[in-house]
Amino acid sequence: MKSVRRVFILATLVIGAPAFASEPVKCYEKAWESRDNGGLGLTAGQAVTLCGGTKDAAKIIECFVRAWAHPGNGGLGLTAGQAIALCKTNSLP
Repeated sequence: MKSVRRVFILATLVIGAPAFASEPVKCYEKAWESRDNGGLGLTAGQAVTLCGGTKDAAKIIECFVRAWAHPGNGGLGLTAGQAIALCKTNSLP
C-alpha cells in the first residue's frame, strides 16, 4: 500500500510539473531560430554555447542582442563570438 501511495505522489508531481521548456531550451530556440522567424540565426554550436546553463533566457538573449548590435544603434558592435563570450552564463571558456 505504501508503494502505491508513493507512485501516486510521484505521478502527481510529474504531471503537475511545468513542461520541459527549460530556460536553456527557450534561449536556444530563440538563438537558433532563423532571423526571418524572429530569431537570432546563430549556428547550433553558437546557440548551445550562449544558452547552456542559463537560468534566464530573456536576459541572455537581450545581452547578446545589445552586445552584437552596431554602436550606432546602441550596441557594442562585438562579433557574434565575442557577444557569446560576454553574455553566456555557463562555465565554458
